[in-house]
Amino acid sequence: MEVLKKIEHKEKTGHSLNAKKSHGKLHAYFKNILPNYGKTRLYESDLRKIFRWYNIYRTLN
Repeated sequence: MEVLKKIEHKEKTGHSLNAKKSHGKLHAYFKNILPNYGKTRLYESDLRKIFRWYNIYRTLN
């Protein structure tokens, strides 16, 4: 939940980064909201899921 709240704080007006963006852009965005995250512990598929979930959350709220 903390990650979704940080994305929401960054994206005050709506949806986040498109989950289909390149691997590098996903990691850069994530590093911007959580500077100390473990890059080697998160697969690209994990990042894509987080961004998809957030965008679904924004659509429903």
